[in-house]
Amino acid sequence: MEQVLEESESQDLAMSFARTKHFVPTHSHPDAPNKPPYETVAGMLSTPMDKMKDMFRKFPKEEKGTGSILMR
Repeated sequence: MEQVLEESESQDLAMSFARTKHFVPTHSHPDAPNKPPYETVAGMLSTPMDKMKDMFRKFPKEEKGTGSILMR
């Protein structure tokens, strides 16, 4: 794709994609609606919850009995 796009157009698309990633869920939601406008609303509601799950999934855990902190 890079070969057919101008550099400025490629950069614009890359920036647009990066912005879009902030507004989409990070996990699958198979039971979520898949027709507009409900899919948009469901995505915007589930995105903050997904990001919070991701944040706590990376949170350090203490290993029982050793006092060592483990990263998941």
